[in-house]
Amino acid sequence: MSKTADEEFHTSSQYEVPSTWSGPIFKIRNDYPSPAQLGPGFPALPLPDIPGAEARWLEIDFHKHPLKYANFIKEYCWEGNISVDFVVQKNTQRDWYHAPWMHASDSGREPLKGLTFERSIPSGEFAAKQTDALQNWAIGFYNAPGASVFGGVWANPSKPVWNEDLKFPKGTCVFKLLLTTAKDEQVFTMKGAPAWPAVICPQPDPKRAPPRTAKIAKISTEKCA
Repeated sequence: MSKTADEEFHTSSQYEVPSTWSGPIFKIRNDYPSPAQLGPGFPALPLPDIPGAEARWLEIDFHKHPLKYANFIKEYCWEGNISVDFVVQKNTQRDWYHAPWMHASDSGREPLKGLTFERSIPSGEFAAKQTDALQNWAIGFYNAPGASVFGGVWANPSKPVWNEDLKFPKGTCVFKLLLTTAKDEQVFTMKGAPAWPAVICPQPDPKRAPPRTAKIAKISTEKCA
């Protein structure tokens, strides 16, 4: 039986969790705020003209201070997320959300971390000693202002509203974690990088990456790029 639009909208992954896995699984966060909520006093709205606002990066001239600007945003993204392993529902510092409908393809969200299959890397592209082709998987996160666009479009999953050009509002912040199957001995810069378990595509020939249409079927450990 096919799912309704509402059921599909709230689907975290179309893939079953392997029977051998007993750890946590991915759960999409899609209780998006609506654009109407983004007024003065909305706690996650990061505008610099609101006392106590979060996004002080908007006060930094990135032309003059690019490293300060980048580091400020990085810390904003990391705060409250590292300690909960990027399970954003547990972040007590600020609200973060996942993009909707990223499960709806063969390369869509795998069930353990919600990663999607990204561009593969042929041998030799990362490093001279990289003899294997690499699979790359990723997940993105949106703060409340950015997620409000999803909240406006998908307020009713059965009747999305997209009757005008949409732009993310001022104060939007989006970041992405990119993970790879690179081995330490082939890409030495990955040594010591954090790693996640994920259900990824089988790769019988290490020198040939699977196509983006391949079905995922095995648990592997991937490192953050």
